[in-house]
Amino acid sequence: MNILKSYTSILCLLLSGVLFQGCGTDESGFTDSQTNSSALSNDGGQRTSLQRTGDSNEVLGQAVTTTTVRYYPSGTKQLLTSPATNEGTTLELESATGTNHDGTPYRPVVLLAGGLRGTYSGGPTKFSLPLDAGSAVATGSQARVSYDFEGDGQIDRQETYAYFASNNTPGWETYRESQGLRSVTGSMRDFNNGTVRLEVWNAIGRNPVSLRADDASSFLEVPMSATATPMGPSPSPTPPPN
Repeated sequence: MNILKSYTSILCLLLSGVLFQGCGTDESGFTDSQTNSSALSNDGGQRTSLQRTGDSNEVLGQAVTTTTVRYYPSGTKQLLTSPATNEGTTLELESATGTNHDGTPYRPVVLLAGGLRGTYSGGPTKFSLPLDAGSAVATGSQARVSYDFEGDGQIDRQETYAYFASNNTPGWETYRESQGLRSVTGSMRDFNNGTVRLEVWNAIGRNPVSLRADDASSFLEVPMSATATPMGPSPSPTPPPN
């Protein structure tokens, strides 16, 4: 038996980096060298970073389920599946021109993502939007999230959040969903090639406001249980029939 263990140890060293049953794996077959991240391709061919929430049996070729998918505003006015690396990028929210636009988008910054497929996970929409109004006073920025669950152009659910009143000290402040819902229509449900749209605008004030983009601290989190297969070796092609 000791001789067999010795041969097994030598074989494990020779096969380091290769998944081998019995070489330092736990009961699920998860090795120390594997990471706790995976990817999901959407219809645009982009890679979606999945935010894991809890344990799963993640091994090569085995599906992994997560309960949220996170999107990041970009300087190109898109919701990307991973934050870009253009540090210091900002989007400008135009002045509300002294008129009250609470609840109604006025010249908003519009950001879109499509190809959402997955099961509604039961949680709320979440977001983190860093804003800077500089030294301007009496400025408030607002967000609205719209869902089209089938991608047919019809808005199935719309969430408008209470506006965030900025201070007049230069520097970033974070607008979150905890500001509270102002209004909501429709119900959440599963995603089948769905679309999400994020609109951000100034509801009050006479000055523009900066929205940080291309940064991991600026994101929209969709409550969707998405399934992905971890990256692994490509399977051997099936030989043609004789």
